[in-house]
Amino acid sequence: MTEKKLYAVSRAIFSVLGEKEMYCDICLVSEKEMVRLEKFFFPDKKREPNVLAFPIPKDFPAPSYRGWNMVGEIYLNRDRYGKEFSHLVFLLIHGILHLLGYRHERKRDMMIMEDMERSVMEKIKKRLPTLCV
Repeated sequence: MTEKKLYAVSRAIFSVLGEKEMYCDICLVSEKEMVRLEKFFFPDKKREPNVLAFPIPKDFPAPSYRGWNMVGEIYLNRDRYGKEFSHLVFLLIHGILHLLGYRHERKRDMMIMEDMERSVMEKIKKRLPTLCV
């Protein structure tokens, strides 16, 4: 049931961001799997990830579904935030912003991204109040 709720929320997130014809794959994985993925794709980073986002390269022949364009994959750590759905929603927002090109390496970029996350979360709570509990 959680996956279906996350897909419904992802559609709302893309809509709030003005990207109604986009979608992404969402994978809920264990802490152990997140650490394995982090080590494989980002061997220099030493952290325990909550979310990993992998955008599809611009020239990659990505699948289309109902006329929507796939923009990438998001992996969420279900062990760390599995009990509070609103935490998963926030991580999903964070991942979708990464898929759309937002970054947080520099302080200014981090502030922009954090503002976007808060703004989108507020709008999602208003649109889907029962899903964000």
